[in-house]
Amino acid sequence: MHCENASSTDARTTRAERARDYLFSLHANLDHRDLAPVAQQLMSSYARLAEKGLPANAVAAAMVAATLNFYSAFDMSQELPMLLRAMADMMEMQTTLS
Repeated sequence: MHCENASSTDARTTRAERARDYLFSLHANLDHRDLAPVAQQLMSSYARLAEKGLPANAVAAAMVAATLNFYSAFDMSQELPMLLRAMADMMEMQTTLS
């Protein structure tokens, strides 16, 4: 059984709060209407993979790999580990991402 101490919970909460603040700071700079066509194209592409019989977890892994490639292409890979950890903490704490 995993037993978590208060300091690790506090650290995870702090990371989650930093990630949430970072994500919220991006919202002010984004017009989500501009992202809608791109999101639709991506979802259509991934849906085609699923329709071909690929398991959902394989399609999801492809989506994560695409995100890693995106961060790498824009030389932002160093930001990703902290952000992914914080987002995982947010999910575990059942905190909304948007």
